[in-house]
Amino acid sequence: METLAVREPASTGVPARGRPSRAILRAVLLTVLVLAIAASLAGCGTATHQPAPAETGTPEVAPSGRESGGTDGSQSLGAATGAASENAEASTGTGDGKDPSAAGRVQSAAEQPRAGITLARVVQVVDGDTIEVRPLAGAPLPATRIRLIGVNTPEIHGRVEPYGFEAARFTEHQLAGQQVWLEKDVSETDRYGRALRYVWLVEPPADPAPADVRQGMFNAILVREGYAQVATYPPDVRYADLLVELQREARQAGRGLWGETGGASAGGSGSGSAGSGGARSGRAVAGAGSSGGGGRAGCDPAYPGVCIPPPPPDLDCGDLSYRNFRVLPPDPHRLDGRDRDGIGCES
Repeated sequence: METLAVREPASTGVPARGRPSRAILRAVLLTVLVLAIAASLAGCGTATHQPAPAETGTPEVAPSGRESGGTDGSQSLGAATGAASENAEASTGTGDGKDPSAAGRVQSAAEQPRAGITLARVVQVVDGDTIEVRPLAGAPLPATRIRLIGVNTPEIHGRVEPYGFEAARFTEHQLAGQQVWLEKDVSETDRYGRALRYVWLVEPPADPAPADVRQGMFNAILVREGYAQVATYPPDVRYADLLVELQREARQAGRGLWGETGGASAGGSGSGSAGSGGARSGRAVAGAGSSGGGGRAGCDPAYPGVCIPPPPPDLDCGDLSYRNFRVLPPDPHRLDGRDRDGIGCES
């Protein structure tokens, strides 16, 4: 029994071999713990210093336009704009995180030619209400021969009408060789292929006030000074009401053709409305046409292209065989009807 008690611990040898194993284990555990603590401290240091590059890098990125870090390009470009971009963002409403070139794109769009506006130079005056131009910039033109919208000057080609040469000389004096702005209404051309446009002596505002039209649009100046009558053809009626007011003003003052035809003493609105004043003006114009040698005797000039005598008597469409003919103010027989579209006795 004693031999067995002595031999068991001696034969196994576990205690002797176990001590170095525990020491090694403790060393390994200690090493792992140290490494874990070091990694944790390194992570904390990175998190602590991570915002610093973003704060100090912003002013450096702004001049070069390079990204300041991160994978989101829009965020990087937003940070790269700097103080100048902040001012631009305040005025354009772009805000943080936007493309810094957005303000530049908006400015470029604003500098683009306006729709329906053509810059051109007048190379020839055909008559009082028709010109030839050479386009310079802006919207393309369907033709270089321009017919002024909303107005009609007396004829000088073929059948010469009173005050026609005066109107043509006025247009030539004002426009020949000049730079003008051509504004489209609705239609591109008339039935003769001429481009229909308002002719401006200055660049037209986006939303012209009546004073702008009076002073800057040549169509209006022709009417205001008595060189043209209003001739409205829908759908091109943007300035029709103002042109009618200017015609009334010219008639009352006896300017231009209205002085030649006795229009100063005629009543009415000057827009071709019914009334005895319009009829008196129609007779006066007809008389001037007959005596001037260029008009058609017995035909009222308010109805070019057909021969309708001036009143009296007062005629209506049932008395005439003509249909769909051109009507000019003051339309003494009131053949244009209520629509006032410049076409008489429409079928």
